[in-house]
Amino acid sequence: IIFTADTRNELEDWLDALHQHLYDQNQWLHCCDRLMKIEVASPRKPSLFLTKQADSVYNDLSITSPGKFQGITDI
Repeated sequence: IIFTADTRNELEDWLDALHQHLYDQNQWLHCCDRLMKIEVASPRKPSLFLTKQADSVYNDLSITSPGKFQGITDI
């Protein structure tokens, strides 16, 4: 395999990225050796989506316009 680049600096950037990839692969390779078991923890509190009716969030929204326009500097 032949690597070419327009500048020496660009070549060094590509080689650094290649070395980083090889290092990362070496560090994470053990994760591919066996299937990892991921356990799901039971939730401590019920989800907010389950505690309200589906349309109640829509009904709780206020879409009234402010009486006066506020610029970013007024906030």
